[in-house]
Amino acid sequence: MIKDILALVDDGRACAPFLRDLLNTALTLESHVDIAVLTPLPLTSPRFAPAGGLYIPEFALRAEARMEMARVRELVERWGTRAEVWGLHDDVAWLTDDLRHSNPIADLVVVGSKTSWEIPWLRRRVLESTLLYGGTPLLLLPDGHTLPHLRHAVLGWKPSPEAVRAMHELLRLIQPGARIDLVTIGDKPEPDALGRDPETALVRHLVRHDVLVEHHWLDDGTAPAAQLQAFAERRGADLLAVGAFAHSRVREILLGGVTRDLLDESRLPVLLAH
Repeated sequence: MIKDILALVDDGRACAPFLRDLLNTALTLESHVDIAVLTPLPLTSPRFAPAGGLYIPEFALRAEARMEMARVRELVERWGTRAEVWGLHDDVAWLTDDLRHSNPIADLVVVGSKTSWEIPWLRRRVLESTLLYGGTPLLLLPDGHTLPHLRHAVLGWKPSPEAVRAMHELLRLIQPGARIDLVTIGDKPEPDALGRDPETALVRHLVRHDVLVEHHWLDDGTAPAAQLQAFAERRGADLLAVGAFAHSRVREILLGGVTRDLLDESRLPVLLAH
């Protein structure tokens, strides 16, 4: 059950569509929302982050942070909803560490698309740090999407601790009697020495949680993240859930991976757990 949602933003204007969708999601889930506004030092250009910072006195940065929080509070009040708004301000290179050291506690962290952030580099760092060190599942909420009462989800599956955690988090969100499409990228594995399908235990576990399950194996040669999103869209799923950073972060950066691709572009709500 999701009762506390933490939303992360860095600009009180660009985040307006995202916050509207998020607060509608919170109403559906009957959840409380905290909004953390991250205010970095001014940059010569957002695309130069983390370089290109301009020094301003601490009192001026505090004033800028208060202004950004005031913009967010005005949006929340205008929509007649309630949310706690707080903020952190620092050099852009340190804001993610500041957020992690503040130890925010929530059931779910929600972050919008790249268009809802002024500094894409900061968004990427926040997403990676939240997944790797926060211990809280992360929901990517694209523009124009809310999270309805989940009746249909796609679970990207591979035998890994991260995928198991994503499964457990999905079961906290999905409605009884809903459908889950299990999707594995690659060929269907051979039965083990006892003739058992290696996914039988997983399907049995999900069925015991009162969901309808169907397993699919895909491999059309395109990137796994693209296959998962395209499949979820074809099936009309409300959400895609995957385990994050099943490979090391270095390997993801050098060779690419599902997590990295989904962080860059998600076309439907994506639930990530590490």
